[in-house]
Amino acid sequence: IQLAVGNSVAFVSYNLAACMVLSKVSMLTYSGLNCVRRMFCVLCTYIFFGVPISLVGGLGIVAVFSGWFIYVSVEEAVQRWPEEVQGERRRGVREPITLFHRTAFMFSSTA
Repeated sequence: IQLAVGNSVAFVSYNLAACMVLSKVSMLTYSGLNCVRRMFCVLCTYIFFGVPISLVGGLGIVAVFSGWFIYVSVEEAVQRWPEEVQGERRRGVREPITLFHRTAFMFSSTA
């Protein structure tokens, strides 16, 4: 019974914290943070139990770090967008700005 109560308290606490974080960041950022959190849980499990990291596990860790780095880089590039582009988005221009557009701007920018 104590384990069930502890598990319930942890689950409710996690969901409350998730709601708080979601109120501060976008859903995409939260999803990325959740992936990084899972990767750290796996790493802690490897360290705690002394399990060697397999090739597939290592590739997964590299994929998570690489994906998060790319996401953060693109988000920083979006913050440096010229005011004209940001103004078009605020005025409700219908053409969506996709990840391709963001990435293309990031690599074409001289800033």
